[in-house]
Amino acid sequence: MWNMQVDLSVWCLLAIFTLTYIYWHYTKQRKLPKGPFPWPFIGNVNIFIPTKDDNAGSKRLWQLSRKLKSDIISLKFWGKQAIVLNKYADIKRAYTDEHFQHRTDVFFTTEVAPAITGKEGPIWKEHKQFFLKFLHKLDAAGKLEYIIHTELEKLIEHIKKQNGKAIDPCKPITYACGNVIGQILLGQSWEYDNPKFHYLMENTHNMISNAQFVIGWGLLPITRLVPGDYFRFKRVKDAVNAVNHVFRDRYEEVLTKWQHGDDSCYLERFIETMKSNAKSDLEYTEERLLKNMNDFMVPAATLISAILRWCIICMIYHPDIQKKVRAEIHANIPIDQLPCLTDRPKLPYTDAVLTEIMRTNIVQPISTIQCSANHVTNCK
Repeated sequence: MWNMQVDLSVWCLLAIFTLTYIYWHYTKQRKLPKGPFPWPFIGNVNIFIPTKDDNAGSKRLWQLSRKLKSDIISLKFWGKQAIVLNKYADIKRAYTDEHFQHRTDVFFTTEVAPAITGKEGPIWKEHKQFFLKFLHKLDAAGKLEYIIHTELEKLIEHIKKQNGKAIDPCKPITYACGNVIGQILLGQSWEYDNPKFHYLMENTHNMISNAQFVIGWGLLPITRLVPGDYFRFKRVKDAVNAVNHVFRDRYEEVLTKWQHGDDSCYLERFIETMKSNAKSDLEYTEERLLKNMNDFMVPAATLISAILRWCIICMIYHPDIQKKVRAEIHANIPIDQLPCLTDRPKLPYTDAVLTEIMRTNIVQPISTIQCSANHVTNCK
């Protein structure tokens, strides 16, 4: 009899909790966009569980947006409220509005990308502007295109050496992109069969491939205390440390040979600024340098290689478009000259094809979560 009363009390408590949760949810959701009903505790995390056809959940989000007939949908990541934008104008406004330029304090922003990608504030602005000014100077001097052209010729030679045999283009393309970023950051280029280069690129891949799990589970603080590596936190941290180890070796090598005025790469430019701002509060330190280079190397190399791989796939599946792109390039650029940025106005069809490839395919399945510093009570 006592056990029956206990069971009845438990069921009553569960029923009260469920009804209270549903009432609270719908009361709070009145001023927010439409969205799927969030499960207690986990919210809508199940949407982002990788599947065979949808590795990052983006396809399911798009289908959900069409089902709800709304460009803006609301979701819950564990206990955190989130808004998903699908319209270009909304995305542009959110990423440029100062109210939504803040970062969430989760594992990814504190451990994986603690420099440019996952931070905010005056130091973040300083180092972001520093890198943009460096890129502008590099581009103005024509060095950026030279680096890309040199690596492209190297990639073409690597493919020619296969003598027409079928190859997997993923690794050579990834290595070429890694070398371009390596030249910009470190002033160093590797051969495609260099073991140290393989080690660097393998760990950058490990960071990205495991990051989607880390971003999702990292929103729940208790997961960091669970023994083992079920949520892949340790794997990502090991990959970060491995990449930083390669960068530190290069930093020590350049530092011993560095002379005032050397600024052909980001590393040399940072060393010069670090020595002239030794007592500054802007964090021009070795630790900040490693974090910055990690933030630039990993997303840039993987993002660019992903775009190029999608281009190859789309050209294979659409040979008619490939012929038109090839014809436009040959009609406007001499056969002995590689395309450059100034040729872009001459290639409107090619430009449109590249834009469409990036629009219709997942070139960046994950990113940092931006948030508002203030509590959002209404969404228009």
